[in-house]
Amino acid sequence: MTRPVLHIGFWLTYLFLNAYVEIALAGTTFKEFPWLQRTGLGLSVEFLLLPLKVLVTYLVLYRLLPMLYHAKKWWLGIAYLLAALAVAAIGNLLILYGVIYPLLYGEPTDFSRVSSGRFIWSLIEVSSVVGLAMGIKYFRLRLQGLEREKQLVEEKLQSELRFLRAQTNPHFLFNVLNSIYALARKKDERTEETVLLLSKLLRFMIYECNSAVVSLRKECQMIKDYLALEELRFQDKVALHYEEDIDSEAYQIPPLLLLPLVENAFKHGVSESRRKGWVKVCLSAQQGVLRFAVQNSVEHSPDTEAEGTGLGLTSLHRQLDLLYPQRHTFVIEQAEDQFSADLQVKLVQDE
Repeated sequence: MTRPVLHIGFWLTYLFLNAYVEIALAGTTFKEFPWLQRTGLGLSVEFLLLPLKVLVTYLVLYRLLPMLYHAKKWWLGIAYLLAALAVAAIGNLLILYGVIYPLLYGEPTDFSRVSSGRFIWSLIEVSSVVGLAMGIKYFRLRLQGLEREKQLVEEKLQSELRFLRAQTNPHFLFNVLNSIYALARKKDERTEETVLLLSKLLRFMIYECNSAVVSLRKECQMIKDYLALEELRFQDKVALHYEEDIDSEAYQIPPLLLLPLVENAFKHGVSESRRKGWVKVCLSAQQGVLRFAVQNSVEHSPDTEAEGTGLGLTSLHRQLDLLYPQRHTFVIEQAEDQFSADLQVKLVQDE
């Protein structure tokens, strides 16, 4: 709805309500006329007085208020505002007693009937419509301000998420290329199958990661492809276990959100130079709650202790804080020979 339509609607509503309340019901000016005729006369009077009220209202809203807001001498702006209302109140009385009453009653113009009480009432009448318009304008500007703040927060959130994903994607790709390199160096026949799995993962990164969310099923398939790739790389040096239990196809999550936990398990739990390790991945989504638990074996060495949890988990922590504030728990436990990460996310918000 355009602004002119809103403004016209406001003034028409004011015209009818003011005529009905002040003259047709409460007024005594036209008490000798029948009710229907009194209402028509009230509308006529208010229509003749309306241009002055419109003029002073827009003068205050678009000239005096901006002047008051930017003026160094605020008291001068208030003085201008009060002066404008007083002049409008006087003009209101001049039109009423100099034009309207003589036309209705055929009497000569008589300003002697104008008293201080009449002036105060006219001032209140003019101030009320100006105050009402100011209140509506303030409310509208406040709503616009809140909407702008919301947009800025959303833009900042999306910007930070894009930055975090920009970190995750190269980090993920680097790990996968390391896996292929390890196989290619050995001239392993599994290299071809590994490249095929990589193409599937890259397809997911190119076509799905630009979306804000993907289906949980697609994210699960991407994780299974990654596990298959790592299994090809390590073969008998790793024991893999994967569980999945999802009660709805409607669940969606941001792409690559869960992958850092799986990457971390292989980075710190499995290595070609260590004894056989193991990785266990359990994913369930029941009644709107996602649980993703990853456990892996750990063989302590100075190198692994110095590496820490890495960039992936740091990025994951921040993404969870941004995407699911107060709706997730993330627990990491480090034992002597085992590392576990347990993530729970409330995918569906309460109504």
